[in-house]
Amino acid sequence: CVSKRESKLMFSFFKRNDRLPKHLADNQSLLSKEAEWQLERSTSYVRKLSTRYPNAWMIAGGAGALCFFFAVKDFYLQNEAEKEIKFRASQLAQPAHELKGDEVHNFPWNANNLNEWLYRPVVITGRPRHSQAMLVPRKVDKYDGYDYIVPLITKENDDGTEEYGILLNKGWIPHEYRHVGTRLRIENADPQKFLAYVSLNSELDYKQRFFKKGNSPKPTRNHWDHVYLPDMADATGFKNADQLKVALLECVDPNQTKLDERDPKHYAKGLMVEEDYPYAKSYSGALQMNKMPWHYKSSVYEYFTLGTASTLIALGLKFL
Repeated sequence: CVSKRESKLMFSFFKRNDRLPKHLADNQSLLSKEAEWQLERSTSYVRKLSTRYPNAWMIAGGAGALCFFFAVKDFYLQNEAEKEIKFRASQLAQPAHELKGDEVHNFPWNANNLNEWLYRPVVITGRPRHSQAMLVPRKVDKYDGYDYIVPLITKENDDGTEEYGILLNKGWIPHEYRHVGTRLRIENADPQKFLAYVSLNSELDYKQRFFKKGNSPKPTRNHWDHVYLPDMADATGFKNADQLKVALLECVDPNQTKLDERDPKHYAKGLMVEEDYPYAKSYSGALQMNKMPWHYKSSVYEYFTLGTASTLIALGLKFL
């Protein structure tokens, strides 16, 4: 049993009217005075600034409005990116369509129905021409390398004067294997099957980049800085080059990851650079964009914070 005196001692800290100890009261008083002084100092500084530059509030307000505009813009782009990832995932989840007969050179997709085929898995048989490979720079895990895009011959006559085919992105290759002579193997140029999906390789298109290097599609140089399908299609010399300007195929390994864009394994490779290059994309890699939704989300927070701060400064300059 607890006595009345003990219970009073136990619950005395709940009493609101108890005075603070003297040293705490002194500290609280000093902190309050410090806060008041800092507030008065900043207020007087804002008053001086507004007196010296009477239109400064307009600049701060304009900066705030611009930040809010970019916040709304990135919020819209975030939603669009989420829709794009859902679309890719739904397309990649479909069963693979094997291209046979005339479909190996007269493809079922064109400029009018491309959205129906984008990111759909297909199986195609053809003979890769490694001597005409087009290597487009790409960094993977901060390691320099290239997307390895080859003309895939799907139909040809006996003397090889007429060839039909498509552009096939076999995956990523480390930079030390760019030249055929540095590879510790002979490339397989026999007819073989590939599992791929219809793509534009848009993350390497660089349409939004103002300063960009050019491509050199001539056989003497065969240098590529970015994916540009019209030039690449013409460089193949295929009879159906016009169809190659619509889309290409990207190899995919369905056994690496699930359809989860947050999975960090974007290619069918380990942490070490091994010899089974080029590395095909995983499902997670096929869902990647240059800017993912979480990148836009972070930008929205940053712009909103800057916009709020600029607006408060503008109000202070105008009314203090």
